[in-house]
Amino acid sequence: MRTFIILSIVLVLLLTCLSSCSIFKIADGHIKKKLKRSGMQFHTLETEEYTITYWDTGDQTKPPYVLLHGFGASTRFQWHGQAKKLTKTHRLILPNLLYFGSTPKKEGLYHISDQVQVMTTLLEHLKLDTMVLGGISYGGVVAAELALTRADKVQKLTLFSTPVKYFKESDLTPIEKDFEVDDLGELLIPKDHKVMRDLFKLTMYKPPAVPGFILKDLHKNLYQHEANNNGQIELLNALRADVDLLSNRNYAFDFPVLLVWGEADKLIPPRIGNQLKEHLSNSELHMIPKAGHAPCVEQKRKFNKILLDFLAEN
Repeated sequence: MRTFIILSIVLVLLLTCLSSCSIFKIADGHIKKKLKRSGMQFHTLETEEYTITYWDTGDQTKPPYVLLHGFGASTRFQWHGQAKKLTKTHRLILPNLLYFGSTPKKEGLYHISDQVQVMTTLLEHLKLDTMVLGGISYGGVVAAELALTRADKVQKLTLFSTPVKYFKESDLTPIEKDFEVDDLGELLIPKDHKVMRDLFKLTMYKPPAVPGFILKDLHKNLYQHEANNNGQIELLNALRADVDLLSNRNYAFDFPVLLVWGEADKLIPPRIGNQLKEHLSNSELHMIPKAGHAPCVEQKRKFNKILLDFLAEN
């Protein structure tokens, strides 16, 4: 009985401590240390047009792999589960897109073409002769468009849950109806911590049961920057405006392309992955069971094996 009482007191003290500290800051510090243990360093590039931030191992003895994050998260939150594996074989470069850690120095840069231009600026700075290029979701759109302009430098392309070519405005209708919102942006840029639960339901196969105080802390740190929120809203508006433009693209890539989807992806339907497989003659498609929009998070081991096997192929 005494042991039970002591353990109960310790548990209460621990919960009290956690509720008074920032869970986000603790987790963020852990993720940064994880990337650094993988040999990555954080860099800032200042140009006349942008402030570009990125993580890079800088190991010029290995082939470069430029990997772009999705909408709603800076790159460190997206790829920390892959960094340790990837840095063993590649010079891993993880840039932040505009309004997710990198910033423009003038207004109006919200289109995919603007993201492509800022990534082009970074690649020219890094002086990469060849690279593997990839991205997930929104970042995959940027990667696909970037590959069109840098086809001579791309060895392989990896696209995960990416809304290119076959994504339609009508794909958003059932989502907005199911979650009772007028616009998808209400979910992707939640106004309060309660909406974050719906965001988890939308993007994950099995959403975690996150306590309210942790959601409040996450929301405070991720969505309280008004300028970033406004910029992200404009990014979504620009993406919807570019749907017709992207649907007419002919991604006739000569290099190998890896496509990975979660079988339960509600945001970007697996149908798009199947259609892309037919469009891209030199591609392979993997559907991961029990995974939603971010298979790299929910099914990390399966995702990592698929990715590493593809990268190892000659």
